[in-house]
Amino acid sequence: MLDQSQYKKHIDLVWTIANLLRGPYRPPQYRRVMIPLTVLRRLDCVLEDSKKQVMNRYSALKTAGKYDDETLLRQGTANARGDEQEPS
Repeated sequence: MLDQSQYKKHIDLVWTIANLLRGPYRPPQYRRVMIPLTVLRRLDCVLEDSKKQVMNRYSALKTAGKYDDETLLRQGTANARGDEQEPS
């Protein structure tokens, strides 16, 4: 476990970064920016293991000319909902 001084340094670092990120936003506006950024970062961390595989699949489909961006987006959305059908 961290001793008290190291713990305080970590807390101070987090608050310093938070103060920098706030920038021109007033306190009631923080949630408009910080919550979405936090969610995006969390998703990035969770999906990190499969990112390379997804990007390779995307490149292969684009190179083959099989799908355009809109079709890939629709297919990904359908898969996320549980529809396993491939678009025709």
